[in-house]
Amino acid sequence: MRLFKLCMTLLLMVNMLASSVMTTEVNAVEAPANASSETITKIAQDAISGSTPTKQSNSVIQKKAASDAETQTITPATSGEKATLLEAPQTKKTSQPQKQQLDQRAGTSLGTVTWYIDDTTATLHLSGGVLPDKVANDNTNTPWYFPNSPYIARIAHISIDGEITAKDVSYIFWGLTNLTTVQGLANLKGATNFTMLFASDSALQSVDATNLDFSKVTAMNSMFSDCANLVSVGDTANWQLGQVTTMVRCFSGDKKLSQLNSTNWDTSNIQNMNNTFFNCTALTNLDVSKWQTAKMTNLGSTFSQSGITVLDVSNWDTSHVTNLSSTFLNTSIAELDVSNWDTSQVTTMAYTFSGCSRLETLDVSKWQLGKNTSLSYTFSGDQRLTQLDVSKWQTANVTNMASTFSGTVGVKTLAVKDWQTTKVTTMAGMFAKSGVDQLEIADWDTSNVQSMRLMFDATKLTTLDYPDWNTASVTDMSYMLRGMTKLTDAYFTNWDTSQVTNMGGMFLNDQQLAHLRLGPKFKFLTSASTGPSLAEPSTETPYFGKWQRHDANDNQVGNTYTSAALMAQYDGTTVPTGDYYWAVATPPTITKLVRNVTADGNNAPFKTATTAQKGDTVDYQVNITQPSGQQLDRGAVFEDVLDSHLKFNNNKELSISYSDENGDFHGEQLIKFNDQWQIALGENLAIGQKAQVLIKAIVNDDSAPEIDNLFKLVSGSYGAGTTSNTAIVHVKKPLTLTEAIKNETTDTDWDTKQDVSPGDRVGFKLDYQNTTGATSNQIT
Repeated sequence: MRLFKLCMTLLLMVNMLASSVMTTEVNAVEAPANASSETITKIAQDAISGSTPTKQSNSVIQKKAASDAETQTITPATSGEKATLLEAPQTKKTSQPQKQQLDQRAGTSLGTVTWYIDDTTATLHLSGGVLPDKVANDNTNTPWYFPNSPYIARIAHISIDGEITAKDVSYIFWGLTNLTTVQGLANLKGATNFTMLFASDSALQSVDATNLDFSKVTAMNSMFSDCANLVSVGDTANWQLGQVTTMVRCFSGDKKLSQLNSTNWDTSNIQNMNNTFFNCTALTNLDVSKWQTAKMTNLGSTFSQSGITVLDVSNWDTSHVTNLSSTFLNTSIAELDVSNWDTSQVTTMAYTFSGCSRLETLDVSKWQLGKNTSLSYTFSGDQRLTQLDVSKWQTANVTNMASTFSGTVGVKTLAVKDWQTTKVTTMAGMFAKSGVDQLEIADWDTSNVQSMRLMFDATKLTTLDYPDWNTASVTDMSYMLRGMTKLTDAYFTNWDTSQVTNMGGMFLNDQQLAHLRLGPKFKFLTSASTGPSLAEPSTETPYFGKWQRHDANDNQVGNTYTSAALMAQYDGTTVPTGDYYWAVATPPTITKLVRNVTADGNNAPFKTATTAQKGDTVDYQVNITQPSGQQLDRGAVFEDVLDSHLKFNNNKELSISYSDENGDFHGEQLIKFNDQWQIALGENLAIGQKAQVLIKAIVNDDSAPEIDNLFKLVSGSYGAGTTSNTAIVHVKKPLTLTEAIKNETTDTDWDTKQDVSPGDRVGFKLDYQNTTGATSNQIT
């Protein structure tokens, strides 16, 4: 009979709790023979609370909202009110006030802890008691946080009203996005796991954890993480953290948290502080100088992107640390003493000091990196660093050197000559935008490197002198040398680009690159998206926008190429290997000759000099030849200022003609000097072609012994300033006869007249003098 009565009680309670689509599997129990009705009811309650919910259950643990239920459930008693344990089932026509009461009292006991939500104050109240060993289920759902939970929006405050004994309270208050304050946290006793305790409570402003019991806590992972409005967690000076082994992301993302008294924290058992203070941007001071870190293995992102400006870690024991990735990433620390850190176990240093824009000095010269595999972005963006001694680093196991020194604009030299790079697979951006102007890395083993993208982007190197690098495995050279405004020479003698699929922008904006040494296995990619964007050579004198190979004697040889043509045609055979420079335009050859038409006739040969006298007609012949390089463009300006001792008729005594492919001149054209005695080419002068200028003039006076004239290129596509030889006219004057007489008897001086007496001996002298620069004919 007792068994029957118990079963009936169980059935009654199941009917009260279940909806039309929700069931609960109730464990079978048997009451003692002498049990009272109250005892039977209590046993029934315990059986239900210990039952296993099905998928359609609306139990607390499975997180179905009580508001979805179609029957009234058990509710805990409030102050001044008796709890009704069993009530008759309600119909679907439950009145609105009853529904509101249902929502307000939603919930049930957690272990022996009773909770309810007071909607008038938006406060979740928890009574004293003992919590289950673990509150959150395997999906991290809690009685208040689960998909489509109606409680999240209703909870703005939490009040722990009595002492609660707990073990694993991970996730218990997480995800309550309207929660702003927590009171009575000191009542939480004996917990071992605080993981995600208040995580993602984005509106949370204040938690008084001053006297929170940490004595048995081993895990604080994400305890306050992503509480973006959290200002205070109370006085943390006396937190007992001696049992804590992990604080991963404990305060991560708490952007308004400005104070943590961590001076006396016992960190002797902590192994993992990955992201502990990540993005705590308001936290500027943190005393960690006395921390015991002998068991620490993970310091990844510990202080990353925090607001910390001063940090004393000089005495930290890092002998067991394996992860230093992003430890100080994007912090504003100006001074950092890590000179005595033991890094012998570190396997990654990716981003360790990246973005430390205020860091001016850093001594890592004694660091041991024998086990390290990554130097990716290690010092990237450290703009104020001026010196960095990494010369003795052991890098034999490093595989990633992407952007190691990128953005270190103050570092001019890096002693990395002896780095072991055999295992490195990427050097992408390694020195990009750094201040280095020289790098002795010609002997690096690059046989396994696959990416050199942006490797030297915007550096100040003047020469890329690594001709023997093994690049057979490289697939990406895009932007490798982009923006190297001081680069003039690049040597690719033994580079193998057969596996390269992307050279996009490799030489982009390298406007001073004037010398390429190309080897047999170097090939340019030429598509618009993957081509290297080799800049066109200068067109300023003496260059004319082309590339040309030099021989062993540094003479220009062979064809000239635009950058596009060189990239498209270079194959190492038809367009041979060697040194290609900006082609230098060979100035035109200008010779000027003269002849005396009056004395020697119209068919007399032209010479560099002739003799003439006043009134003679002289012809000048100017020969302009373009021997090599490029054509001399039409409009090139020449100048010939005729001597003032010459008379010139500008209307008919100046002409120009051009040679054909056989070297014969044709089409003589009459031209005129302008006011500056200048003329311009009337057509392009191709390589090997000649132009001939004829000038006819008359020797106008003989006051000067010599008339000198030259012809000069004033301006053009190149070669300005080129000058001809000087054509010379020696001017003759009539011989000067001087007569003199001397009285030899009286021994007078020579004079034009003398006094003589009969019998005196008289001498006469005729003196012929040539006063010109020309040789006179013999006197007869």
